[in-house]
Amino acid sequence: MNFIFNLKNSIIYFFNLIINTLKLFYLLLNNFFDWVLFKSLTTNYSNNKIESLVNPVRFSFSTNTRTFSTLGLTKDNLILDPYWVTGFTDAEGCFSVIIEMSSLLKWKVRVSYEINLHIKDIAILHSIKRFFGVGSIYSNSNKNSCVYRVTTVKDLIAVIIPHFTKYPLISKKRNDFLLWSEVITMTNLKEHLTLEGFLIILSKYAAMNFGVSPKITKHYPNIIASERPEFSLPDILEPQWVSGFIAGDGGFSIIIRPKKSNNVIPTNIEKPNFEDGYRIEFRMHVTQHKQDEKLINKLVNYFGCGKVYFRNNITTPRCDFIIQNLSDIYDKVLPHFDKYPLNNLKQLDYLDFKEAILIMKSEGYLTKTGFNEIKLLKENMNNSRSWKSLPIKEEGCPAGGAARAPGRPGSFFF
Repeated sequence: MNFIFNLKNSIIYFFNLIINTLKLFYLLLNNFFDWVLFKSLTTNYSNNKIESLVNPVRFSFSTNTRTFSTLGLTKDNLILDPYWVTGFTDAEGCFSVIIEMSSLLKWKVRVSYEINLHIKDIAILHSIKRFFGVGSIYSNSNKNSCVYRVTTVKDLIAVIIPHFTKYPLISKKRNDFLLWSEVITMTNLKEHLTLEGFLIILSKYAAMNFGVSPKITKHYPNIIASERPEFSLPDILEPQWVSGFIAGDGGFSIIIRPKKSNNVIPTNIEKPNFEDGYRIEFRMHVTQHKQDEKLINKLVNYFGCGKVYFRNNITTPRCDFIIQNLSDIYDKVLPHFDKYPLNNLKQLDYLDFKEAILIMKSEGYLTKTGFNEIKLLKENMNNSRSWKSLPIKEEGCPAGGAARAPGRPGSFFF
């Protein structure tokens, strides 16, 4: 009997050893492919590296699409400002509580801090991971997505919570963070293992993000959501927070439209091959849920220009902050982002946007060469920037279209 028992234990030990070895191999292989993907993304497909964001690459009119490199955006020595990280999290981050239930009295509570992006922006996730020094990055090439995720309670308590306590979020996401932090504290004290503690966590979970999932409601239909904490907005926005926030939820657009005949601005400059003329518009825009209306109005105060417009959409009420006056963009927007860069892939869009603005200011748009240069810059910005043969689609204002300001002060005719 002892022989059979020992043999059984040996076999179990042997199979566990094989399973653990395979798991280790899988993790190493996954990290290797992630490293290969990161290296491929930080290499310019035309073998030309962007050495400095201050000196953008000039492109020839003979090419229809341009490739990009993220090398200049996320060098190993890039040091992110703490307020930039908070601003980017206000835009793209998520404080997650996941409840798994197999029955009424069997549950599991998982918590995480994460940032989900398109895979083309994976380089900035590596910079954020270096900033925090914890967490992991996962990518899914089939879905063109990547995520930076911190799941260990020890790291969340030691690194993530202290950061956002010292450099606080200022969007409504701060409410989620405060409730999430309370859940983590309870989890760390093992209070989630008791029914009483679990019910308290459920009430906090119900007040966060999208509320209670249908599966949880099925088991606990009478959950009462906790009150969401209140907080005050700062009088003055931190410049680095502004750049981080716009790097996530902002955008730069160049719009070229045929002009209307009754809006012609007379000019004595010849316009070969485009006699009918065009109207060129420039916009910097930020879109948020209407619940962050007060925060969006803070951007008006910060830049000293622009307006906030509201979309008439009952299901997803939105507000858009838009700056479209050329002088305001030149005098207030460009100096800000020249001093406080966006750091992620959107920095390339900003550089193209800036280059087009400079052409406008020099009246180069009145010539065929200048117009074609602006047109090329516009055609290769945002989602149209070539990346792994992704379908090219237009990205102007966010989905649904931003509200248009009367008078279009950012329009130019020729």
